[in-house]
Amino acid sequence: MATIEDAPLVTVVEGILNRVANHRGVLGLMVISPKDGSVWKTGTPNYPPNGGPPLDEAVMQQHASKLHAFVGLTRSIVRTLDVENELDFLRIRSKKHEFIISPAKEYVLIVIQDYHMKQEAAPPVAAKSPKKTSIQEGEAAGES
Repeated sequence: MATIEDAPLVTVVEGILNRVANHRGVLGLMVISPKDGSVWKTGTPNYPPNGGPPLDEAVMQQHASKLHAFVGLTRSIVRTLDVENELDFLRIRSKKHEFIISPAKEYVLIVIQDYHMKQEAAPPVAAKSPKKTSIQEGEAAGES
């Protein structure tokens, strides 16, 4: 059984964790076992996203347990619908958080983020009026 301490897996996972932890709105991330849902590694961002503390270990453990069961059920549903298909990515949005889950054979990566922060950071989009075609211009002038 592969573990998080295996050298090639550690390098891959650490790189992913470091890259993801720096995204705006990330509250926490974890790597869990695909077999039993045990938490191998947790991580929190290098900065407090809302000025408050990141998720604590007990909350992350609870999320890991529930999401592991949900991933297993979702994998089963995908395989039931099409035996040649498999689950690659899962995104769950609640009122408070967004859970982004990437299940692999060796591990399951779960990112918990405050998606409200991500939306607030986006610049406003200016409304553009659609260009009129020659047919629309003729109708506006009263021609048929």
